[in-house]
Amino acid sequence: MKHIALIVIAVFICGCGSSKKTASDYARDTAELRKLFPILEADQVTGLRYQYWCEVLAYKRGVFAHSTEGDPPRPATRDARRFDPTASADLERIWKRVKSSGAGVFLIENIKFDASGRVEYGEFRCGGSQQYIFDPGYTLPADIPNEVWHTKFDSDWYYVLEDWN
Repeated sequence: MKHIALIVIAVFICGCGSSKKTASDYARDTAELRKLFPILEADQVTGLRYQYWCEVLAYKRGVFAHSTEGDPPRPATRDARRFDPTASADLERIWKRVKSSGAGVFLIENIKFDASGRVEYGEFRCGGSQQYIFDPGYTLPADIPNEVWHTKFDSDWYYVLEDWN
């Protein structure tokens, strides 16, 4: 548990969780995030969260969740099941691969796959208020003044920064 907290802190400090971004930061971050696609595709992972206080795995076997906070954490639903031994082993295996990719995410959600099983949409949270959206051919959403800012990166990716105050 202590190690996971340290990993989350490291992501905020040096992963894709940095709020001051340059064009080269966006390019590096999205290249790292693309490394996740084969991992997600292999098990049809639509949601993943791995933090010391909650774990969620939504994939080909169903939605599994555990939280010390009571309600199922995002991206789980109320009908999420408790982790069984297979789901626990799958979570550890998948998370190990996600962590080793260098992408620096702690929450992956709303993954959608095309008919051939390839990722066609996804949301990757890198910090509490920062995320990358993969949505080829997207129309950049409008900013909400003093609340949410969207930054176009390329035709497939954009970056979202939210004010949590």
